[in-house]
Amino acid sequence: MYPPNPQPYRGTGSKLVLALDVGTTFSAISYTVLENGRVPEVRGVTRFPHQELVNGSFKIPSIIYYDSNGKVAAIGAECLSENIIEQARSKGWFKCIWFKLHIKSPQASHSLPPLPPNKRPVYVFADYLGFLVKKAENFIRESYPEGVALIRHYTREYVVSHPNGWAGVEQQMLREACVQASLVGNMHSNRLHFVTEGESSLHFCLATIPRLADAAAGDSILVVDAGGGTVDFSGYIQNPGSTGFAEAWIPECRYAGSVFVTRKAEEHFTAKLRDSEFAEEVPAITKVFDQTTKIGFATPTQPQYIRFSNRSRDTDEVHDIKSGQLKLSGSVVAEFFQDSLSTITDTIIRYIVEVARHGRRLSVILLVGGYSQSPYMTSKIKALFNKNTDVLQPNQNANKAVADGSLIFFLEHMVVSRISRFALGTECVRDFVAKDSEHQRHSSLVQISPTGKKEITGMFDTIIDKGVQVKESTEFRRPYWLERTNIAELATIEAEIMAYDGPWPTPSFLADAPDKFRRLCTVVADTTVVRDSSGTGIVLILKNCQIKGFRYLDGHDIFFIACLDSNGDFCLFTLGDFEGDTELSRG
Repeated sequence: MYPPNPQPYRGTGSKLVLALDVGTTFSAISYTVLENGRVPEVRGVTRFPHQELVNGSFKIPSIIYYDSNGKVAAIGAECLSENIIEQARSKGWFKCIWFKLHIKSPQASHSLPPLPPNKRPVYVFADYLGFLVKKAENFIRESYPEGVALIRHYTREYVVSHPNGWAGVEQQMLREACVQASLVGNMHSNRLHFVTEGESSLHFCLATIPRLADAAAGDSILVVDAGGGTVDFSGYIQNPGSTGFAEAWIPECRYAGSVFVTRKAEEHFTAKLRDSEFAEEVPAITKVFDQTTKIGFATPTQPQYIRFSNRSRDTDEVHDIKSGQLKLSGSVVAEFFQDSLSTITDTIIRYIVEVARHGRRLSVILLVGGYSQSPYMTSKIKALFNKNTDVLQPNQNANKAVADGSLIFFLEHMVVSRISRFALGTECVRDFVAKDSEHQRHSSLVQISPTGKKEITGMFDTIIDKGVQVKESTEFRRPYWLERTNIAELATIEAEIMAYDGPWPTPSFLADAPDKFRRLCTVVADTTVVRDSSGTGIVLILKNCQIKGFRYLDGHDIFFIACLDSNGDFCLFTLGDFEGDTELSRG
């Protein structure tokens, strides 16, 4: 596969770029080779051990067995073999599934399978990332011309995709996992890149659906990336005459993937067979449902049959079991999909209403991801929305949309403008205004400044508001001043960058919504080397930061310089007038 606008790579060194798509139930790997003067091609890792256990699929099961010592005993497709399953049963191994969702746990109504004892999500993720990279290296070594030299000598870069809504905190955990897995050497490596699954899917669709950009010109498109655990919703617009896309709303992530359909089915089987002799067969019945019935289900008018044994004596007509086969009405199976479908359709309707408020229409819905292969799910989406909107699916393997799309994102960056996910700013102190009712209400926060003024503490100053359309090169600056009784107290200055993720408007005081504010990072500057008001020369020290920058000018004014990166996350940059690099490493 080639990007939509293939161009020869122009660079001084050759590179191998791996895209790692870790899914809730299945994962995928893609790669591209960058060599000067050659057009890069997106390729998939299409062979791995025990592939026959997933019917030859290119996707690798996201499963790990840990032994009693917390060591990996089996991982990937081998976990599906009867030999491994029997060993796990006899040796008491811990089966770890859905571990991705522990990075950012869903709402309490979705209880997750537990992680192994004393295992943080980061360490499980690291084990799996290390496994994926080894399998990719083996595949490339065996399949690519001069693959051994490529693995040994080409500079390595990684693109790790993640659900919409994962931001600084979650990316920090992913960075830690990548360091733990020895993908990169430190938390600030510039060889590690992140992209949302929604944006990856957009790039994939642009490369695989003919004339998609023309169909969307002037209107809005919505990418619905329906996976095993999450469903990502990403809306974009393309202004006439522009080749790039802009986000049309804040991307969303819903825990409404296909695993929750299976969970509803399991709950039904458990209740239905509780008082029967087949109660212990629920895991086997659920497994068959997940692997066959759910995938092929198309209409509620036809009954479904789940074969869990070949024994004719396995019969219980009271519970609709005959010769090892459980019969379900189509309407019952449709109910398993209902919660998931309601979440998906409700979100699409909200998006249609939102873009209509801005004088646009939704022209295209793009369905990608493994769950989008469900005939029933796609038929319901098309029945509801196909009258006024084109509902399209890629003509290539949508299961690998995120992995392949991540590399196209790396090569082309088709999204040029994004919307800030939340209000960003910092805690500040203001002069106390006696006539201000809000100041009066928070009078307990009043203090006397070193210069004798009444001031009020605990206020939040917004640098970027939520919902602002921002290009990657956009800068936001806010001046602040400090007063101290001793100049030595200004030798080091710290400032916390905070995010507010609550209802509009943003409160003026942190105490009014303490659970809605969270710290993104702390910026620390050693200001002992500030020379004069020209602002030349400052040493920057960073701690606990993800994306950081700090500039000190004119004695007291501190200018935070910010933008949104390719994930829509807050970036602080430093610009000129001091010694050292002009841009700090990202986290």
